[in-house]
Amino acid sequence: MTARYGSYLDLLATLRERGHDAGTELFRRIAFNIAISNTDDPLRNHATFWDGTRLTLTPAYDLSPMSRTGETASQAIAYGPDGQRASSFAGLLAVGHEYGLTQRRAREIVDGVINAIYTHWSEASDHAQLTSVQRDALWGTQFLNPGALHGP
Repeated sequence: MTARYGSYLDLLATLRERGHDAGTELFRRIAFNIAISNTDDPLRNHATFWDGTRLTLTPAYDLSPMSRTGETASQAIAYGPDGQRASSFAGLLAVGHEYGLTQRRAREIVDGVINAIYTHWSEASDHAQLTSVQRDALWGTQFLNPGALHGP
């Protein structure tokens, strides 16, 4: 697997081969990236710890919401076995089984990500010292864009 040409499923296969089934965590990270329009998320943004026995994912980093003027966008790397990369929860939910998730569990994860953003938006915006104009510009465009929520 190379950082330039791999997919989330390639990363998951590597982690599984080395003792860590990170299917749920990777699925959650993809859902969060879709939710915040972080479409610039190459594999090199996913580091691991090695304890001498197994690989585990490090905490997420380099989360960069990208400008999204419409409802259509694509993730930098594929999350589905056939190259699926649409920035929509519908697309991600369709491949949840690839991450070892039932449809119900995949939906719970996506709903949890959405609810966390709704719940913590004001606090995070305050922490980032965003003006009300900046908050309004980001909400519904980069954060929880209708295309992500309803998708193709």
